[in-house]
Amino acid sequence: MSRIQFRVTEEEFSIIEKNATKAGCSNISQFVKEVALIYPNKLNNSNMPNLSFIQLWPLVEKAINEYADKGSHGETFVLNDIGDVWLNIPLHNFTGNTTNPLRGSLGTHFRNIVEKDEQLPKEKKVFPYIRRTGKTIGRTAVYEIYKNYKGEETKDCD
Repeated sequence: MSRIQFRVTEEEFSIIEKNATKAGCSNISQFVKEVALIYPNKLNNSNMPNLSFIQLWPLVEKAINEYADKGSHGETFVLNDIGDVWLNIPLHNFTGNTTNPLRGSLGTHFRNIVEKDEQLPKEKKVFPYIRRTGKTIGRTAVYEIYKNYKGEETKDCD
């Protein structure tokens, strides 16, 4: 993981602090990170979908299952690979004066389900053809599609 650090004048800090507050972000470091990550777009709450975790999870679940259905046995992926549904979710959800890590919460929820699925029989699994590899890219978990190319589960899946 990398760290970025820089100095600003008192006047610059005041401007950044006001902009963060105006954007509804209570954490200045997180605000600066968010602005840098969405460049060249503007940070504008009216353009950001203000969907909740509960509204987004069914869309994410469907996109993951569709991705797994199209994939082949042994193919690895991270959530960024599932496409537009994931990539269009903002990293954070701005509510009032707080910022919530929206994508991170959805990713953690997915990881927890996949880990619980490992203990269940196939018919009870939420994601029957996905398992964790135990590897990460940075802090992002890597998953594996666990089926053969015809979409049938391999014998050693359970």
